Amino acid sequence: MVAMTGDPASPVIIHSEERMDAAFTLSFDEEKEAMSMAVRWTMASSVDKVLICSDNQSLLCVIASGADSAVDIINLIQKIFTFSGCVRTLCYIQQ
Repeated sequence: MVAMTGDPASPVIIHSEERMDAAFTLSFDEEKEAMSMAVRWTMASSVDKVLICSDNQSLLCVIASGADSAVDIINLIQKIFTFSGCVRTLCYIQQ
């Protein structure tokens, strides 16, 4: 998970975090964990605008569908959408 600020053409990294506990992982699980880290960072920081992007379409589709496999991340996302004073956006970046 990388948090940046400034112009998207020349962003400034303000926070970077990675977590790789398992020897073997699934892309979906890694992306889900990165999304969770981004949401938790958003809640802990004092930013007033947030754009969370992912290139993992399957993760965003699962989140959008409300599937049981994404209930934990959905609950986290709902927390930042109720977080006062912060503009939040999720988007899919097609590669």
